[in-house]
Amino acid sequence: MIEFKTNANKMLKLKLLGLFLLTIILSLMLLNSLSDKMIKGTKGNILYTSILNYSIPILTQGNNIGESEHRLNIKEEVLNALGINISNPLSIIAKEIPFFKEALKDNGGGKPELNGLNPFKLNETNIVKDEEGSNGSIEVSDASLKKTLNPNKPEVLIYHSHTTESFAPGDANSKDNSKNIVAVGDVLTSELQDKYGISVIHDNTLHNDMYTLSYKRSRETVQKYLNKYGNFKLIIDLHRDSGVNKDSVTATVNGEKVARFMFVISKDRSNYSKNKPLVDRMIATANKLYPGAMRQTKWGDYIWWYNHGSYHFNQDLSDNVVLIEMGTEMNTLDEAQNTAKIIGRLIAEELNGKK
Repeated sequence: MIEFKTNANKMLKLKLLGLFLLTIILSLMLLNSLSDKMIKGTKGNILYTSILNYSIPILTQGNNIGESEHRLNIKEEVLNALGINISNPLSIIAKEIPFFKEALKDNGGGKPELNGLNPFKLNETNIVKDEEGSNGSIEVSDASLKKTLNPNKPEVLIYHSHTTESFAPGDANSKDNSKNIVAVGDVLTSELQDKYGISVIHDNTLHNDMYTLSYKRSRETVQKYLNKYGNFKLIIDLHRDSGVNKDSVTATVNGEKVARFMFVISKDRSNYSKNKPLVDRMIATANKLYPGAMRQTKWGDYIWWYNHGSYHFNQDLSDNVVLIEMGTEMNTLDEAQNTAKIIGRLIAEELNGKK
């Protein structure tokens, strides 16, 4: 009887050891698949951190990413990396039946069409509708808002907490400032200075080489300029958002495609009530001049809200700080730079317009 129990214990230990080894092998295979297909750059950093936060909740408070403006669904991202789109059953069937792979056609934005079997569609000529976000008769710039430039008195500070955020057709993140969000900031700077006489400091410091420290580092940058120049009339943290299909973040203004934009606000700070009216005015001006150019959020407005945000997104440093997100990684650089022209006009209306 003792020998039987000993053998049973040995078998149980061997089974547990085998299960442990099998789990490790499967985990390594999954991570290898994910690393090849998705887990790269900033998005990978966010997902890895999200997984750690989910597994070890105490870390969430320590790394300030719990309320980053980027939002990832762990289950959805893992399934996407494995080629499974839970909103499109064809993606699952296609893995087993080759015929359906042909039905999953790319829509030009890097994602397959939801229904690739070409269901019946009405001809557009049979439908009379207003085209949302189309304002072909509206001029972006306004020469009457131009004043004499005073380069010795900078009025606007532009910086980027996530400096490497980039656009299609390239990688989602790039240190090449001719391809990333810095290039959009360059256009905004030119618009403000050349067309409206507004002096600008455009800082292109790389803040997100360690993603979870992005806002800590950009905070140091903003504080440096505040110490040197005093307050600015406007401080802009310019971003590119991620993870949304292109149609929902693209509009047409003056015959040109633009990346829709929105504001991000941290609410739980002492100067919220002084800062919020600035955002409200810019939103009102945008909707008046360029209806459809702004991106509506799940709250029904044009602001993505956070109670705190990472380091309050630096909005506690001045009443004049705003964070603007435009488009996603599926928008082109041209579309984002067209949006910069619109934002330039909004800033000119705010700073140079008649009060």
